Amino acid sequence: MLDNRVVDYLESAILKSGEQLEFGPAIEMDASLIDINIIKQSKRRYRIVGLLTLAPQFLFKNGDIPPDYIQQLALTIRKKLELPDRSLSTLNWLEEGWILKEIRFHKDEKTVQSIHFRMGQRLYEYETARSVQQDQAMIQAYRAWQSDAQQFIESVDRKMIHSKSRMSAIEKMLEKIRYCAGQELSEVTHFPDKWRIAKQFKFLHFILATLQVSMEKEHFDWKEIGARYYQIIGGSKQFDAEKEDFIELWEEWSSHPVNIIGLTSLGKITPIFFSGQLTGLLSSYEAGPIHALTDSSIGEDFYSTEATTLWLVENRAILTRMAMEKDFVKNTKSLIICVDGQLRSAHKTCIQQLLTNSQIMQVLLWTDYDQAGLYIANEMYRTVLIDSTIDIKWITHDHQVIQQQQAYDEYMQSFIKLQQAEQEQFLGGASQWEMWIDR
Repeated sequence: MLDNRVVDYLESAILKSGEQLEFGPAIEMDASLIDINIIKQSKRRYRIVGLLTLAPQFLFKNGDIPPDYIQQLALTIRKKLELPDRSLSTLNWLEEGWILKEIRFHKDEKTVQSIHFRMGQRLYEYETARSVQQDQAMIQAYRAWQSDAQQFIESVDRKMIHSKSRMSAIEKMLEKIRYCAGQELSEVTHFPDKWRIAKQFKFLHFILATLQVSMEKEHFDWKEIGARYYQIIGGSKQFDAEKEDFIELWEEWSSHPVNIIGLTSLGKITPIFFSGQLTGLLSSYEAGPIHALTDSSIGEDFYSTEATTLWLVENRAILTRMAMEKDFVKNTKSLIICVDGQLRSAHKTCIQQLLTNSQIMQVLLWTDYDQAGLYIANEMYRTVLIDSTIDIKWITHDHQVIQQQQAYDEYMQSFIKLQQAEQEQFLGGASQWEMWIDR
């Protein structure tokens, strides 16, 4: 008789609702492969709906490693594969228990509907054991991080923190890691829902790494964070893949832009394109042509504008078209900032600087009419909420103005169900834009 573990696996991973395994009168346990019928049975009807071919027995040992190709397939219990049925490799993997073969029949119980290969019991046990080992390793690594975090918190010399805003940002993050260091990793909250445990844990390393370098240096580059923390070849790249997500969550947790603690460069120059009057301590721009700031200049300067209307647009084409309309920007006292398809940290810092340092009376949000455009519009909205006295307007595809966030969200959800469109399809002209300002 088949091992109960194999039967349990087949019933949970392979069978659909209402299906059963049908074993023959005597299973030849010495055979290299056996066939098992999948049936559906009721009081009135008996029907064979499928056939499984698998190895009847195998010896799974700790340290048992699947063939390289099997590992590359990244099989799960639900994943189905098409493999060459008569290949010697496929036969060997079947006989070794790494995979099993599933045939499904049409209602006549004879005509083949599909043939797939699925994760076998041996591979399932290997993946389960590996998952347990990874969980144990993660727990041990987290214990080490907790110890490092506690030591760092105790060693922080607050006299080294110069500016008030820098002090505020670092203090908030110290409280965050103090909280995290006192919890089990699975109990740490405030992470985005879609983040896996491994990414959450890596972010905790990022917090500690960033705080450490910010304590040591007044100004530092993105690449220095990982390099100083890991002190290995390639350490400077350890956080690169999650750069945008990690910076965004850092700023959410600390309530400050990350440049406040001394991060002067993200390892590359991020341009912020705009048109309109803008003044900083180190530079000045007049209304008319398209200009560009960088994330570095925003981190080192303080900008203000004489504009009373701020436009936040998603695409460069909109910025270019509005900037080229003769005297529109100057006459309407407008400042137009393009987020270039993604609202980055530098955009948020620049926008909030302008809202804080200037007399802007209204903000117009204009993005594409699709799911991504709605997400960007919501990000824009959250960014400008720092001043409750400013009027916020959203531009619709039919050149209407909406002045409530919930109303815009409902409009977009309805629009997206029927179609999607880019801003450029409904660009309009100067007279139309002026109406939106005055409305």
